[in-house]
Formats: sequence, C-alpha cells, structure tokens
Amino acid sequence: NKVMIGKLDSVVAAGFYQQADSIVKIIVAVVTSLGTVLMPRVSNLFATNQMTKIKQYVHKSMDFSLFLSLPVMAGLSSISAYFVPWFFGSGYNKVIVLIDIESITLILIAISNVLGMQFLVPTRRTREFTLSISIGAIINIALNPLAIVYWGAVGAMFVTVIAELVVVLVQVFVLRHEISFISLFKQSWKYCVCTIIMTLVIVTLNYYMNSSYSNWLIIAVDVILGSLIYIIGNSLLRTNMFLECLRFIKKG
Repeated sequence: NKVMIGKLDSVVAAGFYQQADSIVKIIVAVVTSLGTVLMPRVSNLFATNQMTKIKQYVHKSMDFSLFLSLPVMAGLSSISAYFVPWFFGSGYNKVIVLIDIESITLILIAISNVLGMQFLVPTRRTREFTLSISIGAIINIALNPLAIVYWGAVGAMFVTVIAELVVVLVQVFVLRHEISFISLFKQSWKYCVCTIIMTLVIVTLNYYMNSSYSNWLIIAVDVILGSLIYIIGNSLLRTNMFLECLRFIKKG
C-alpha cells in the first residue's frame, strides 16, 4: 500500500498512511496476542483428535477477541482527534481520518486471527488459510490503483478494510459446515451494546471538554472512564468474559 500510494499519490500521503498504520498495527499485535499462545495448544489437541476441545477453545478465543477489539476500535476512533496532535504534533491532521478508517480492521483481523491462525493453521488447513489471505491480497492490489488515484491514502485505507473483510468472509465460507457461527457470535451483541454506550459517553464528554483541556488530559480521562463504563456494562449484561474473570479471581 505504501509503495502504491507513493507512486500514484505522493510521498507525503504515503508518510501519513505509514503513521496511521503503525499506530493501528501496535494495537493489532495486542488484540491478536492470544493466537500465538493458543496455536501450539490447538495443534496438540488436533494431533490427539480432540476436535470438540478445539472448538471450545475457538469459542472462548472469539469471545476474548470481540470483548477486546470492539471497545478498542471505538475508543481509538473516539480519541484519534486528540491523540494525533498530541503524539505527532501539528501538521498531521490527515492521519486522524486514516486511523478512524483503519480502526475497523481491528475487529476483522481479530476474527480472522481466530478462524485462521487459531483453527485453520493448527489443524493443518494451510491451503484454505493461504487461499483466504491470497484472495484478500488480490482484492487489495486490484482495487488500490483506482482508489488511490481518486481518493489518495484514504482510498487505500478503505481498500484495506475491504480486503480484510474478504479474508474473513472466505474463512467463514470455508468453515461454514464445521463451526456454528450463530453460536460463535452469540455474545457479540452484548459487547456491541457496551461499546456503543461507552462511545456515546466518551463523545459527549469530549464535546464539553474540547477547548478547555489539554489533549493528553482528555485522552487519559477517555481511557479511564471508557474502560470503567465498558467493564460495568459487561458486569450488568453478565457476558462470558466477565464471568470468566470472576471465576479466575475466585480461583486466585
């Protein structure tokens, strides 16, 4: 993407894209960290033909990924207008909209990480995994030139989101007979409700704090208050992740 933006738009636009992408990719590494931990475990279960146990791990991992990626996506988008000037300085306002767009990929990458890296790869379905990644890459390369010519780095970022969505859809199609996606995503509405409430509170708060406080203070208040609201929402809706945390605390 950076190379194509540099050739078809400008080096400056490629720089803006790079800055936005770097921030989002740092968060992606955190959201997908569970996949690195679970992959050897799932591989071992597959070697002993424990498919039921593997699917249980996939369900728990998807719960964790949605629990984490949804609020992080919304939170990043909510504070980007304050984070970018504070972190990068003046002259980087174009990075804000790029971060807002790319933040959507946090959810998509989280889902594809569970389906691909935590199920397809450990169960030796690398052909299907490679197919999903390849189709996404082809879509990206095919749509990028036109999108960059007309909309610059913003167009490339939208194409990135589309490519990540295609990867998820291909993996869902491949696994449609093996995994019940209704069951897999049955908790997602609870995480969405908590995320929406958290976002509404943050946006409202930012509206009143906009010109009266420094950017770093607004970011700190947003992160702390947003986290508290999200956790309280999960406790009220009794989400799987909240109940898992309670069980972990009781065992400790």
